[in-house]
Amino acid sequence: MLPLIDLGPTWDEGAERTACAAELDAVCRQHGFFMVRGHRVPQAVWSAAFGAAQRLFALPEATKARWHIEHSGIHRGWDPVGWQALQPGHPPDLKE
Repeated sequence: MLPLIDLGPTWDEGAERTACAAELDAVCRQHGFFMVRGHRVPQAVWSAAFGAAQRLFALPEATKARWHIEHSGIHRGWDPVGWQALQPGHPPDLKE
């Protein structure tokens, strides 16, 4: 299960903010992934982001290829299913 970090304390100064930062550091070092709450991002913003992602991934592969990660120069963009593997010699990722 992914750790859940409450970012609420980071909005205030003091010991709780420092403790939250230490928890975040430890989770990043141990797990590399986490969920957050208390982030203050309005639901409309993250709903729009998820909607944009759904529309992007619904496009034909030829259209998405225009934004292929190899064309970016800064290693940002889209990559097709099977293009990446977490470790050499292991099966490729089944994600875009």
